[in-house]
Amino acid sequence: MSALLIGDEAPDFEVDTTDGVIRFHDVIEGSWAVLFSHPKDFTPVCTTELGMTAKLKDDFDARGVKVFGVSVDPIDDHRAWIGDIQETQGVALNFPLIADPKREVATKYGMIH
Repeated sequence: MSALLIGDEAPDFEVDTTDGVIRFHDVIEGSWAVLFSHPKDFTPVCTTELGMTAKLKDDFDARGVKVFGVSVDPIDDHRAWIGDIQETQGVALNFPLIADPKREVATKYGMIH
């Protein structure tokens, strides 16, 4: 896929997340969405980024924005990482982490080559 441009429709997908199975277009219906990737669970920089994003929940909610993180790690790794994020960042994760071990989402969004 080429890069997404303003006005393009974001690719849809159905995937397992830390909040259960979702269909992306269904859960973002009527909202703005931020879909961001991180390269690997348990990395220090990603841990702080996810913690800071969780701390901004009220700001995202006030603007009608739903947040999703995605990486190629499996769901069990994501679930284990949530405890580490809470312990080191002092905040509970409050948005879904998408498991993409087959790199389907990453490929649809041109996140990896």
